[in-house]
Amino acid sequence: MKRQLVSRCMAKRIYLFLIIILLAGMCSGCWDRVEIEQLAYVTAVGIDSADSDGVLVTFQTVIPRMLGKSQGGGGGGGGGGVPVKPYANYSVRARNVSDAVRMFELKNPRSAMFKTTTVIIMGEDEARKSMLPSLDFFTRKPMMRRSVWVLVAKGRAEDILLKGEPEPGSFPAQTFRSIFQRRQEVSVILPVNFGQFLSKVERSGIDPFITAIKLAPEVSRAADGTRVEKQTFEISSMGVLKLGRLVSFLELSESRGVVWMEGRAAGGTVTVPANAEKPWASLLVSSERSKITPIITENGFIFNIEIEVEGYVSSVQKGDIDLNKPDDMRLLEQEEEKAIYQEVMAAVNKSRELHSDFLGLGGKIYETNPKLWKEINQTWRDEWLPNVQTEITVSCKLTRTGLTAEPVKPIP
Repeated sequence: MKRQLVSRCMAKRIYLFLIIILLAGMCSGCWDRVEIEQLAYVTAVGIDSADSDGVLVTFQTVIPRMLGKSQGGGGGGGGGGVPVKPYANYSVRARNVSDAVRMFELKNPRSAMFKTTTVIIMGEDEARKSMLPSLDFFTRKPMMRRSVWVLVAKGRAEDILLKGEPEPGSFPAQTFRSIFQRRQEVSVILPVNFGQFLSKVERSGIDPFITAIKLAPEVSRAADGTRVEKQTFEISSMGVLKLGRLVSFLELSESRGVVWMEGRAAGGTVTVPANAEKPWASLLVSSERSKITPIITENGFIFNIEIEVEGYVSSVQKGDIDLNKPDDMRLLEQEEEKAIYQEVMAAVNKSRELHSDFLGLGGKIYETNPKLWKEINQTWRDEWLPNVQTEITVSCKLTRTGLTAEPVKPIP
């Protein structure tokens, strides 16, 4: 009898345990579910300095129901009307970004969803104070992807998001993505994502560089011939930081120097001779490799910078250049080496002038001699970096001339 009571109790416990497991499995998939209509899909965030010590945060959210719609026509792109902006902007003043998000959610009936965020834009004034306090909030968000692009505005981030006009029927985040892709293909600047930025911030002996954006006027003609003016997005430069603060923007040649030293110039074009009024030819870079080696001397540091480039002739503008002649091919290679040397030197000079190690020279010392770096890291930027010497070696090889060797000439 006692054994029967024990077995019945055990059976009840087993049944109860199985019921609990089944209920937990049925409920676990939906306990924290949030309906789509209750979310605000944030595609871009702009951060500017506000009065006193606060910030002005601009949230750009997509409106799903407006995608593909137009004024005077139906959805699906068949109405033939003027496309409706499928996004909205909300600007909030607060003490910090975290408070701004809470205030945004109080004013907006929907919760902020940062999983859809494509870009974070820091205004110039706020970036010159420091970029790190405002970005700290996003490092702690589980849904914030490390692939989000980080930009610095030449001016105010709010103006970029409110006044800039994307392509018809799209929103700025889509336009940024296409611009980044084109810039990477031609190797003019290097877009920086959130993960890359944080990696450089937390590494010893390097200051981050960051993609710069500004508004540029664009004039076009409508179908009826009327003049149409709008503000478009322009990305053609990079900003450099020193200990988390923006210190300057690079010129185009200096930005290209950074690209060469990073070894990421494949796809770019070099026009030779450099700075010539009438260029001879355009040369496309198919592959590039760079190597930076620090040399310790009694008087300081010498950095041996080696750059190897392979490419081909994209176009020839000078009629007396004959690509069938080895001497002419070598002449173009030499001019390309000179052009690359000038751009690399421009980047090095800018780094020394600003006392900002955005080229990562200090990091090379840290990698090769950690003990020495520990002794000089506190004084590296202001005492050692301005006096570094460089030995730059550029080697270019043109492997192809395209379908023709001679430039196009009229028949006499």
